[in-house]
Amino acid sequence: MYIISLQRFREKPYFHFITKLIIMKVKLLSLLKVIRASALIGLSLISNYGTAQINVTVDTTIPADQWKGYMFVNNLDGSNAFNQVWAVSDIKTEFDTSNNQIILYPNYNTYNATDAYWSNGELGNKIMDGITYIETDDLNGIDFTFSGNVISNTIASGYTAVAFVKVFNADNTVTYANLSTPLTTGNFTIYCNGSDYPDAAQVQYGYTVTGLNGNPANMATNGNIIVGAAMPVAPTETTVSINTNSNLIAYANWYQLDGTTYVNGSEWSVADIKTVRNETSNTLDLHPNFSAYTDEVTNRPNESVFHNGEIGNSVFEGNTYVQDDALAGQTFIYTGNTVSNSLVEGYRAIAFIKIFDANYGNLQMTTAPLVAGENFNITASPAAGSHVQYGYAVIGLNANPTQEAALGFARVGQAVASVKTQVQNKVTLYPNPTSSILNISSNEIIESIQIVNMLGQTVIVTSPKGLTEAVSVNSLTNGIYVINTVTNGRTNSARFVKQ
Repeated sequence: MYIISLQRFREKPYFHFITKLIIMKVKLLSLLKVIRASALIGLSLISNYGTAQINVTVDTTIPADQWKGYMFVNNLDGSNAFNQVWAVSDIKTEFDTSNNQIILYPNYNTYNATDAYWSNGELGNKIMDGITYIETDDLNGIDFTFSGNVISNTIASGYTAVAFVKVFNADNTVTYANLSTPLTTGNFTIYCNGSDYPDAAQVQYGYTVTGLNGNPANMATNGNIIVGAAMPVAPTETTVSINTNSNLIAYANWYQLDGTTYVNGSEWSVADIKTVRNETSNTLDLHPNFSAYTDEVTNRPNESVFHNGEIGNSVFEGNTYVQDDALAGQTFIYTGNTVSNSLVEGYRAIAFIKIFDANYGNLQMTTAPLVAGENFNITASPAAGSHVQYGYAVIGLNANPTQEAALGFARVGQAVASVKTQVQNKVTLYPNPTSSILNISSNEIIESIQIVNMLGQTVIVTSPKGLTEAVSVNSLTNGIYVINTVTNGRTNSARFVKQ
């Protein structure tokens, strides 16, 4: 049996021809679905700065019969009284088509001063959840955002209002997602990773106002919420980060124990790499790899690629990343924070940006170490047409799962204000791969260059003191190496291939 490295396979011309046909077909199908959605429900489609994606927002040109209303009526003790379909106007939601705004009020049409079921003197007597929403099946299986701009919120204390996205099965008996955000002044965005719900049959997005049914005499003092389309914000540079909602991809490379000789690489599942999503804290835990050891011991005990008795037998590089080719042709910053890093000596954890040319060749990679308690910022300017990946990697011996607690892990999350940030300068390597000369250029004076193998052993050191340097790598054996360049007191790490 021959094992083909997916990364090597990607370099074959026929692979790219087939891939382009598949991508073209997928894009065409997606576009047709989006056009259909736009025609049917009047979606407002916005191309956000950074990653292009489908965005639904306030659009009062949507026909009135496309909007739906639903009311949950609850007793004051919180128990449910009844719930049913309501007219949007009765909920009390108004549409200002001249300004493309939606006005959300508490409910008033139920109040009746002579009926104790609905009133308690001058006050209402039921808690109302008034829901105004769009329901569609055109967003099924699609990653999208629901956004808007809360122009004003004067609603009285005791009332709450949220924007929401819900994903259901065909008969509403299964809720796959129920996402919401409070309507506070300014832009709001709800991201729905719809591709996580393949069995979904319908999507709802809209608004809910919750509180006491109101006496119409108090309408002015009870206030309202005015919502419009999201206001565009144009940053000077695109900033990207990874969170638990990101569409993560996992890829493994493994090497012989010399840390240099490449053995193979392939796509893996995120769970098997072992990257763990912590939904509550919006962080990721990056572990050494354990699944390779387990799989070989269980299914191929006579092999020794990934185990040698009680320990692993390969240097394993587990990559967890996002691929976003929409970042090509612009400058962007990849940022995050290392909450903690308890990995034992012998393991390295890094953040990276990898840039490939159109044929997945000529890799450029910039990295930052994951230092506990510190933010990292990595800046890149990939050429148009490039393939762009940003994410994390843990490098070290593939491990026996009995050692999981002892080996530790790195926890990463969103960048934190007022925390020290590691800023990476711009360093370019070419050609990569190379057989003899590796050229290094920087926008700042290169103070020193250190080349190390995958075991962390230094094999070349030089101090050029210029903006460029040509390093002979003729003496190195073929394989993967890390090059550390120091400029202005900062270390930049990248990887190159000697062939």
